[in-house]
Amino acid sequence: MASVIGVVGPHDVVDEVAPYCGEHADISALCLDYTDETETTAIVESQADNVTGWLFTGIGPYTRAERAGVLDRPAVYVPYTREALQLALVGLLRTNQRIDRLSVDTMSHNAVRRCLEHAGLDPTHVRVLPFRPDLSADDYAEFHRRAHRDGTGTHAITCLSSVHARLDGELPTIRLRPTRHAVRSTLDHLTLSIDEAALGDAQIVVGLVETADGTANVVRHVSELSGCVGQRADGTVLIASTRGRLAEASAEFTDLPLLGRLSAVSDRVHVGFGLGHTAAEAEHLARRALVRSRRAGPVAAVLSRRNDPDVVLAHRTSVAPAQEPTMDERAQQAGIAPATLTAIRALRLDSTTPLTAADLGHRLGRQTRSARRILAKLERAGLAQRAGEDSGGVPGRPATLYRIHVR
Repeated sequence: MASVIGVVGPHDVVDEVAPYCGEHADISALCLDYTDETETTAIVESQADNVTGWLFTGIGPYTRAERAGVLDRPAVYVPYTREALQLALVGLLRTNQRIDRLSVDTMSHNAVRRCLEHAGLDPTHVRVLPFRPDLSADDYAEFHRRAHRDGTGTHAITCLSSVHARLDGELPTIRLRPTRHAVRSTLDHLTLSIDEAALGDAQIVVGLVETADGTANVVRHVSELSGCVGQRADGTVLIASTRGRLAEASAEFTDLPLLGRLSAVSDRVHVGFGLGHTAAEAEHLARRALVRSRRAGPVAAVLSRRNDPDVVLAHRTSVAPAQEPTMDERAQQAGIAPATLTAIRALRLDSTTPLTAADLGHRLGRQTRSARRILAKLERAGLAQRAGEDSGGVPGRPATLYRIHVR
């Protein structure tokens, strides 16, 4: 499956970096340029559903997105290495400019010192302000201005387009560009991270099935999971499948028609699914889910995952069909914590007024990526529905609007 890399940065650097994605098979670039680094978070939030991974053209925009908590998939940034600084120094030498009195931002003291010493230059009069997430473009610009006023910096060398824009025309300023080697190396790392994430999606599912009437009917009905079927010594049927197959057979973990077919041939059916990265982990979780399904009623199926609440895929009890499900039952079906669903109900959201993941996250005190996962689970459980898109004046794809139905 093709991967889409979101390339985020100033337009000219994005145009330089994006073509390198074409050097990798099955990878395409989605160019997402900004005018100022402060736009980074909004761009990432609006495009999160359209990319497989993120490639930022510098540490500045990457750190903004990371600190905002909007990175929910592989993300890297192109570093500005001493090779990039060397190219800038060579450019100055070609025009007979001094290179022993400079001010350099973002790069580390050691990287600048090694670069100058490698060129046989004394770094004593070169001022450096390394990257710090608490510093703004104005802070970096003022650093260069002070160096210029003090006479310790004849040229300002910056890695930030916003700093270059502030200083251009005011004092001699050079903006570093990422080197080809840095871009290719970073992209290689990103593709490896994406591959590892894809392996995580192909997790192993182990299912354990108990019925009152033996195994013959079970084996006949579980073929839809396209897995290997066996039997344990205690008579429990064991199914080995994948996350994708189970998601397909359970409407993305919201319903399990298989349970209804099994209940037609047995008055007691308990199914426990475990989703893990290894067979051992998946079986351990399946045993936990099976115990939970016994507590849920005579006919029940439960999915257990390592870092998420258990999900009741489907169950039947003696409760009359017309009775409204409890909040705990709704939370179990959605696969979210009952406290979270209760908190959403306490917001008294008007179903006629849709909201975005960012809106919900703000009201719950959660990060946007966490709110996005909650909305996806509510949608699968029929407790939320998409209601269009809201551009909000932000570049890129508009955010999805949802109506929540929790009473």
